[in-house]
Amino acid sequence: HHVLVAAVLSQSINIVLNAPEPTHHMVYTIVRYALPGVIWGWLYLRYGFFAAIVGHAGTHIWLDPAIVYSS
Repeated sequence: HHVLVAAVLSQSINIVLNAPEPTHHMVYTIVRYALPGVIWGWLYLRYGFFAAIVGHAGTHIWLDPAIVYSS
């Protein structure tokens, strides 16, 4: 229970600090920030810290270019 609260709180802080202006679509914010956070959290809980780090780096390889290309 405490792990879930910590995960939601930390990702919420990340979204508040890094999300674009409110004029952007909520879908963008979810795809860019919330969804990867859920995936990394799942990787951490299921496979450990190293898996979460690898997942994080891997996400940047395909998500960042996809977001730039779609903008």
